[in-house]
Amino acid sequence: MVLAAAGCAGGEAPDPAPDVFGEYTRSGSVVDDRFPSAGSGDDRVANFAAMGTPEQIQSRLLAAFPCSDSSSEASGFDTSC
Repeated sequence: MVLAAAGCAGGEAPDPAPDVFGEYTRSGSVVDDRFPSAGSGDDRVANFAAMGTPEQIQSRLLAAFPCSDSSSEASGFDTSC
């Protein structure tokens, strides 16, 4: 029993969780972006800073939003609204 328990305690720490929101915030090229920007990642960070706190931006980003019936996407998902 002791050998089985010792084998489960791997020596490597798990990979840290990715910073998805941080990557999204700093990226200058996001496909189907809810908050499109024409500038660099630094410009994007400045725009987000003017929009509110990180929590407010995340809330707006992850909130549900209506889609139009005139969507050109086959799935009916309209990213332009």
